[in-house]
Amino acid sequence: MAWRCSGSVVRRVTIGAATRGDAVAALGGTPPKTPRSEAQRLAERLGERLGRYACGECVAFDDFRIDDQQLTPFAQRVIVACRGLGWGETSSYKGLAGRAGSPGAARAVGSVMANNRWAIVVPCHRVVGAGGDLRGFSAPTGVDLKRRMLDLETRPMLRLFA
Repeated sequence: MAWRCSGSVVRRVTIGAATRGDAVAALGGTPPKTPRSEAQRLAERLGERLGRYACGECVAFDDFRIDDQQLTPFAQRVIVACRGLGWGETSSYKGLAGRAGSPGAARAVGSVMANNRWAIVVPCHRVVGAGGDLRGFSAPTGVDLKRRMLDLETRPMLRLFA
C-alpha cells in the first residue's frame, strides 16, 4: 500500500503492488523531503488508519477529504455514493448508480470505479456484479484482492496482509 496527500486532501491511494517500490512508483515516485507539513500529518493519519484496516479493524475513512476536482459531477456523485457504503456492505453497479441519482448508469458507474484513485478510502471493492459476483478490480492482483478485502470485512479475525 502507498498513498500521497497534498495540503488537506488525499491525492491517491494504491494497493496490490508486488513491492512497496512498485506502489510508490504508481504514485509518481517518492515525494520531496520537506518540513513536517499539513500534508505529511494527514498522510501519517491515513497510514495509521490504513494499517488498522489491513489488520481487520472496522474503520471508516469518511473524515478524509479526497482530491476529486478533476472528476465530472456524475463521477463525484458516484464517489460520494460509494463512500456511503459501510464496512462489509456491498452494492451492485446498478444499485450504486441509483444511489448516485442515475439509475440507468450502471456501466458508467463501472467506469468511475475502474478509475478510482483512492482505493479503500473510496471502497470500490464493495461494488459487485448484479448477482453478487466479483467483477473487475484494477489493483494488480485483481479480483483475488477484492475477495480478500470483502472477506476481511465480513470475517473479523482475518488480516489483509498476513
